[in-house]
Amino acid sequence: MGTFGAEKVFGITPDEVVRASSELDGHGSALRETGKSLSGGGAPPRDCLPGGLAAEYLEIAADRVGKLAAAEGSSTGSAASELRIFVDAVTGAESGSAERLGGRRR
Repeated sequence: MGTFGAEKVFGITPDEVVRASSELDGHGSALRETGKSLSGGGAPPRDCLPGGLAAEYLEIAADRVGKLAAAEGSSTGSAASELRIFVDAVTGAESGSAERLGGRRR
């Protein structure tokens, strides 16, 4: 993916969309990593600690939140990929149209 022209579509340049999709991809990766670190933390058995039942429930909650965060991270990464595909399609169509118009002038 190279640098695109400065032509704006809906008031946005393709480079701005690529930059935003890269940021989204970074956020998605961070969410996935956070989710992985939260899920399956392995708290000690509840009878090992005072308040062990609370620790067990916290582990269950952390596991659920972790799985949801990982899923959200994957969705965010997918959205970033779709944005890049959209930019490629728009710029490809734009350059194809310009080439066809240029060919007709000859």
